[in-house]
Amino acid sequence: MKTIFILYKNYKPFAFFSIVAAIMFGIGLAFFIPVFMQYLHTGLVGRIPTLVVSVLFFLCAVQSFFSGLILDNIINTSKQNFEMRLIDCQHRLNKNQ
Repeated sequence: MKTIFILYKNYKPFAFFSIVAAIMFGIGLAFFIPVFMQYLHTGLVGRIPTLVVSVLFFLCAVQSFFSGLILDNIINTSKQNFEMRLIDCQHRLNKNQ
């Protein structure tokens, strides 16, 4: 299973990190909703540590999402560079024949 996750992360980083971001966002939302409901009822935030934890989960979700975007862009650029080198090699091979 570990190998499957590693391969999936390496070949589909945007999808992988989007799933991780969605999970982190859900956890952050689960921590945030009770604090927000308490704030709506009382006008005070009584559980500041829980609020901090929820904000940290939201920030981790955003960071994970953008990491997936960046890694996906790097992979696409690498594929394009490989295709350009392959085309260049084919042109040089055709010139020599």
